[in-house]
Amino acid sequence: MAPAGTRTGRLATAGLVTAFAVYAALAAASALDRASEARPGLASRVPALLASEALRAGGRTALAAGDGRTALRLGEAAVADAPLDPASTALLGAARYATADRTGADRAFRIAAQLGWRVPHTQLYMMGRALEVGDLRVAALRLDALVRQNRALLRERALLDPLERDPRGRVALAERLRESPAWLTAYAMEVDDLPPDVIGQRAAVLGETARLGLAIGCQPIAPTVSALIRSNAVPAAAALWRAHCPGAAGSLIYDGNFANARIDQSRSEFAWSFIGQSEASVVFEPVSGGAGQALVIDSAPGRPRLVLRQLVLVPPGRYRLSWQATATQGQPSALVVVSFTCNPDPREWIEGQAAAGSARRTVEVTVDGACPARWLGLAIKGGSTAVRLADVRLEPIR
Repeated sequence: MAPAGTRTGRLATAGLVTAFAVYAALAAASALDRASEARPGLASRVPALLASEALRAGGRTALAAGDGRTALRLGEAAVADAPLDPASTALLGAARYATADRTGADRAFRIAAQLGWRVPHTQLYMMGRALEVGDLRVAALRLDALVRQNRALLRERALLDPLERDPRGRVALAERLRESPAWLTAYAMEVDDLPPDVIGQRAAVLGETARLGLAIGCQPIAPTVSALIRSNAVPAAAALWRAHCPGAAGSLIYDGNFANARIDQSRSEFAWSFIGQSEASVVFEPVSGGAGQALVIDSAPGRPRLVLRQLVLVPPGRYRLSWQATATQGQPSALVVVSFTCNPDPREWIEGQAAAGSARRTVEVTVDGACPARWLGLAIKGGSTAVRLADVRLEPIR
């Protein structure tokens, strides 16, 4: 079996021409670029200062179309017109690479690098060279520079795969993310159309980022967490959530005092999600003398209506689930009922028990291996008065 660096190098070499074309297609074009692409002869009719940019625009268009020979001709013309412009020399290097002139490409890119490092084609080439020799930290550095200029490149698997599929590459990416680049949030959140194996690799990068000391927060990490849950990787999802979401690692239930709860919350299944009910309303109010919020829930008479739920991952065993429920006048209320099952939309509900005069109601639940995680649901039985719900807890029974 070839060493990881060799496998990565072969992947980089095979995909570099594609990467040049991808960048050319994604390059943010100026008005002159667009005019030049539509009318290639424009370069001969614009001021000399702009002619080389028109040539480069045409070269990028040719690269994007896979026309290496035309790109080579335009790259040579751009260098002749502006020999000290690193973008012209980088275009020439990309065109030479696309026409299988590897030696000429290397020479052009080295000159381009001396003239200016920020040119994307130069960064792409140097990233490919770093991958070929197995220097994944330098490759990640070059990717960072590329994505800072064009975040759309995060969608290109030819660029991400060599790093995300290699354990050393994932560490190198995490080291870049630890610096909180502008593309960090997009990297964590724009994952909806990624296949399960790529989601797993991305989660590994983000997990390593947390181990390096950077927690990005509940909302940014939520899309990757949800994608892991959809892939049935619930333990990995819970670990990632606890690593990045402040407060998630401190108790078995996240945000049991509703301090961070919002009606429109869509951050994660591991946070409170409020279920739209036309016959129930929820209002937040402060908790006097304590942290967090209380939920004032009002519902029309009838069957129990699910109001909020949260996915909970705990080891098998017996647990005590409890909550505080009072009527608006302050007396204990029995109108809140709960479920703790594999089904996010339960049909059966449990009424809690309470000591005389106590507002805290309690049920004992058992967790077995029937499902990877349990849905904690809280519902309201319709009554003549609203219910004030606060301080939900889940504790192991020793």
